[in-house]
Amino acid sequence: MKSLRLLFALVAVLTLVAAMACGTKEVVKEIKVPGETIVVEKEVIVEVEVERIVTVEKEVIKEIKVPGETIVVEKEVIVEIPVEKIVTVVKEVIKEIKVPGETIVVEKEVIVEVPVEKIVTVVKEVVKIVEIEKPIIIEKEVRVVQTVEVPRGEKVMRARVCCMADSFQPHYSGSGSIDIIYNFIGVHLVRTDPITQSQTPDLAERWEFAPDFRSATYYLRRGAKWHDGEPITAKDVAFSYKMYLDPTSIFALQFQGLKGGEAFTNDFDNWVTNDLPGVIVVDDHTIRFEFDEPDRPFIELMHGLQTRWTILPEHLLGHLSPEEFRQSSYWKDDLTQGGPYKMARHVVQQFIELVPNEDYWFGAPNLDKLILVYIGSPDATEIAMHRGEVDISIRGGLSGVDAYQGILLDPNWSVARNTGRNPAAYSFSKNVDAALKDIRFRQAFAYAMNRPAMLEGILKGRGVYAPINLSLNPDARPEWKTMYQYDPDKARALLLDMGWDSDRVVEVTLTNPRVTDKAAMPIEQQYLADVGIKIEFNVLERSTHANVMTTFAYELRRAGSRLPGLGGGENPANKFRREWHSDGRDETGYAYDQMALNSGWDAKIETLQAAITRDEAIAAFQVLGDQLMQDMPEIATIGTMSYYAVAKRALLPGYEDIGLHESTATDLTKVPFYPPFWRGTDRSLYAVHLWDVRD
Repeated sequence: MKSLRLLFALVAVLTLVAAMACGTKEVVKEIKVPGETIVVEKEVIVEVEVERIVTVEKEVIKEIKVPGETIVVEKEVIVEIPVEKIVTVVKEVIKEIKVPGETIVVEKEVIVEVPVEKIVTVVKEVVKIVEIEKPIIIEKEVRVVQTVEVPRGEKVMRARVCCMADSFQPHYSGSGSIDIIYNFIGVHLVRTDPITQSQTPDLAERWEFAPDFRSATYYLRRGAKWHDGEPITAKDVAFSYKMYLDPTSIFALQFQGLKGGEAFTNDFDNWVTNDLPGVIVVDDHTIRFEFDEPDRPFIELMHGLQTRWTILPEHLLGHLSPEEFRQSSYWKDDLTQGGPYKMARHVVQQFIELVPNEDYWFGAPNLDKLILVYIGSPDATEIAMHRGEVDISIRGGLSGVDAYQGILLDPNWSVARNTGRNPAAYSFSKNVDAALKDIRFRQAFAYAMNRPAMLEGILKGRGVYAPINLSLNPDARPEWKTMYQYDPDKARALLLDMGWDSDRVVEVTLTNPRVTDKAAMPIEQQYLADVGIKIEFNVLERSTHANVMTTFAYELRRAGSRLPGLGGGENPANKFRREWHSDGRDETGYAYDQMALNSGWDAKIETLQAAITRDEAIAAFQVLGDQLMQDMPEIATIGTMSYYAVAKRALLPGYEDIGLHESTATDLTKVPFYPPFWRGTDRSLYAVHLWDVRD
């Protein structure tokens, strides 16, 4: 336990270092080269009390390849500023250094002129110089955000996205950037209203469901047009839902609940001539969906995931073969839709420029331009926010709680919070051996971790924890949350009972860990080691990780949960069917194992899916949950509170009811709170045609 206390102490030191009163520290390391001693690393930290952060700047002097060696010169300048007046000039010259063939001078000047009472300046340099045969040219490059020029007087908003697909094909990729783009340009039957916690009309003005949920009828608004002026009709809706049954589509399984859906998928190459009985065009403005069995979850999913399930223009895509449809340039260069915005420019991996659709049925948007800017790095996003280069981050967050605290103290920004992220979870590959499938091992794994202590030590209590994310679902039994409380003795007893080999090392595969993950992982590792479970983390690059996941070439993974937990209006039946049914992904192999045990697991999921009343759904959900709480195919840890930052110049209707910009809070625990409806970004992406800016 001493090592755990040291880990918590280290996390605390890293968290609090910016708040220390005053100090100076130098670390110098030297190496010898012919004719001279060179300073390799120098760090000067000068800290003085501050009241709030106004700006953050980071620069990188890029890596340069030269014969025989790579030279790296990096500079990071972080300037934290509040109120009054001060001028700080820092100039350093790193001495002339003679190396064979050339004399090199490396110098740096930092001039900071800012209004402050108290200031913290941190300057960090790393300089590496090596023996070469010819002179070195050191170039300086500073790049934060792609600049897009706009005429004076235009209403322009810039929204950051952390990922940007090259192609916006909604059928075959899980990229969140595809959801984002269709939120602005797409056509949807209904839309989510996070304020009223309900679905409201969009292309469909009204709809009705059969009492047994075997059919749903939608009545489309008249006069709706595609961006090219062609009318939007029920035939476009029918065409779109047929195309989601493409067997290579990630949504095909979910759409097979439509009457005749499975047969249509199995003969998809002949989709043009084949009939789909479950999609009926009544007239140009009426469409009816029919299901083989009562399917309330699919109807609810159809409403909730409408950003991805955009309606497609049959007149532009309906003549294509399946392969032509998949590879069409429409997904990159055209994207004619009918939503509030139209795509004007798309510079791959840089930005997307959107302009208003003057014919949008709810009225033309308020903005003259909306620019989606690609910034992958959370740190670069933080810089861009302080510099006023973006107005909101609609896909991807900042590097951690401290970053949001800094944004909150910037007078040009507001911050809101919601219930938080589902905790990261350990889950098992379907290919693991009998020892890792043993329920006693999984229960011991859950008992070994002190989640409340981790939450307090790492996140200062600002987040959530759970033994399994299912216990955070609104329909969970209250006692699920208190199961598997920290009990290392019980964990050891379970491992002893099963004959666990305490010398065995279990590999945990993951990619792109967040700041909280990086803090939690060594603590989780130590907790597990204390009871006799040795784990090693294998952090992979994204593409390699995706391949490993697809081939199940791993033992455990640490990632987001596959279970329905916090947040959302998605009916749990959909996630159970998609992730945990033997006909679904079943990446843990749990459903397959249950088939061997004849436990009726698949039938229990189907009972949940067939539930019509709310009480029936809760009862079926809890039957599934009772079994999972016993078997623990997934073990959760801790999760952060979710924060969303909005520039004060940006007026978003999704935040008006919580008084976001009127808040005077200076601490994240006091900022306006809102419950998510379907997902955490509901508020940010609500009614985008009503977005506006004030200057």
